[in-house]
Amino acid sequence: MKPSSNNAPVFALDETTDWDDVENAMAASAEYQSSKLGKIIPLMFFAPMTEPDNLDAWEPMKSAPENLLIASIARSADATLLNALELTEPELGELRLAASFPDVSIDFDEPLAEVYQQMTDADIATFAMTTTGEDDASFFFVRGSAAVLSFDRALRTVTR
Repeated sequence: MKPSSNNAPVFALDETTDWDDVENAMAASAEYQSSKLGKIIPLMFFAPMTEPDNLDAWEPMKSAPENLLIASIARSADATLLNALELTEPELGELRLAASFPDVSIDFDEPLAEVYQQMTDADIATFAMTTTGEDDASFFFVRGSAAVLSFDRALRTVTR
C-alpha cells in the first residue's frame, strides 16, 4: 500500500504469530493510531508472516505486504471491507466466509499462518470471519501480493 495521508498503518507480524499475539498487536495498533494519528480508526492492518524491519520498535511497514490481515472493530467498517472485497471478485474470485466455507477454519490455538496455508490449499485469495457482536472483532484475510494490491485499489474506491 502506497504511503499517503489517508492510509492506515500496516504492521508486520512474523511467522510465529499466534492469536494472542494478534490481540496484543491490535492493542499496539490502537495505541499507535491514537498517538500518531490522533484517533483510533476501526480497522487495523497487519502483514502476517512478515519479519518487521525493526524488531525494537512498533513501526508501520514501508512497503506493500504480501499478505494482509484486517481486524475490524466496527460493523460499519465490516460493510466497507465487504464492499471493497466485492469489487475485487472479478479479479480475485468470491470472498469466502467462515460460516459457509469449511475448507478454511480458524483455530485460535494455531498460529495465524495456518489460516493462510489453508487458503493456499483451497486456492482462494480472500476469506473472512465476520461477527455481529458490538465488542467482537471481525477478521479479513487477503492472500498474495496481487490480491493485496487489488484490495488496496478497491478499498480506495469505496472510501473516496
